[in-house]
Amino acid sequence: MSFSKAAELYSDDPETKKNGGMILNPATNATRFDIQEINSIDNSLYYTLDKMNEGDISKPLIMKSRSGDAVAGYRIIYLKTRTKPHVISIKEDYQKLQLLTENDKKRKTITKWIDDKRSKTYIKIDNEYINCDFDNKWIN
Repeated sequence: MSFSKAAELYSDDPETKKNGGMILNPATNATRFDIQEINSIDNSLYYTLDKMNEGDISKPLIMKSRSGDAVAGYRIIYLKTRTKPHVISIKEDYQKLQLLTENDKKRKTITKWIDDKRSKTYIKIDNEYINCDFDNKWIN
């Protein structure tokens, strides 16, 4: 039985059951990932995939809930293909470069907006979060 057929028949994950067990990349809605994208889904995936060869199927792995405090179930990973790293080029990576550029521009625009508004706006940070490292500078 193929991995995709087994996923269709036996998986309890509604996100992957109907597409052969393939995880979709939330950034691109494709089944291809780079290392940073894999880590954004689950840090443990990188370490598992790093030890696998094309066509390998992992042993069942405990999958934590999104909050990380409870076991959500088990995951079996099938590494269908691995692409070789390459030097980025406009011809082959235009969509990725476009997405990176757009996201960088959005991040800079939001940071500038926050910096402009921060001095004019009352911001209360609960004591529980006062020592957190925020992406933006909320405290003067």
